[in-house]
Amino acid sequence: MKKYWTLFKVDLANSLEYRGFLIIWILTELVSLFSAIFLWTAIFRTNNMVGSYDRQKMLTYYLLLPTVGGLVSTFISERLPKMIKDGEISVDLLKPYSFATSMMIRNLGVKVVQQVFKIPIYIAVLYFGAIIFDLHLALGWLSAGVVIAVLAYFLNFWLSYSLSMAAFWMDDIWALSLLNTVMLLIFGGLSFPIDIVPTSFRWLFNLLPFRLIYYFPVSVAQGRFDYPDVFVGLVHMVIWLSFFCLL
Repeated sequence: MKKYWTLFKVDLANSLEYRGFLIIWILTELVSLFSAIFLWTAIFRTNNMVGSYDRQKMLTYYLLLPTVGGLVSTFISERLPKMIKDGEISVDLLKPYSFATSMMIRNLGVKVVQQVFKIPIYIAVLYFGAIIFDLHLALGWLSAGVVIAVLAYFLNFWLSYSLSMAAFWMDDIWALSLLNTVMLLIFGGLSFPIDIVPTSFRWLFNLLPFRLIYYFPVSVAQGRFDYPDVFVGLVHMVIWLSFFCLL
């Protein structure tokens, strides 16, 4: 355990050296968030409902998305393929610890630094957004959404880890990483809530694991699912998590 704690502290310290990059990234995410809010506010001026969403529910979805995104995001696909390509992984494989666990611990070291800066900002945005737009959130469902977001992080980690391992057989997996990002944007609920998709296409969204990473935790935090739906979603999450662990 001491070895992993040392790795965690090393990546924690390294992340503190890139505060300027972190600030720019937060500003970029805030611009994206406010752009989505302005867009949907304009849409609801002429529409009372979009699918099963009214104005309050849609804005709540987008205000929750950055907070959940901060919990589930991972950076394995930016780091591991380079380690494989440059041969750095050979040194790690000789060390007396699990390589997969060490990558997860290192990733958590980066995330802690990021969330120390990001979460207070997003909570403030969520709080004032709830006041300005008269949004209502239930603390119980919010807590459940946070717990599920932690599980979604492990799913996202093992999915990214599996894709990154393709670097052993491919010269460059940039295309795979980009495809994964696009899939999360479309099928994961980052660009829009999945349940506004026409019913004839929704089976594909439900078949893939990406909706479990962003859309599912956010929707639970909103209280949009009944308990049986939450249970089914958790079962699907465990199945996909087991699949990527085995892979």
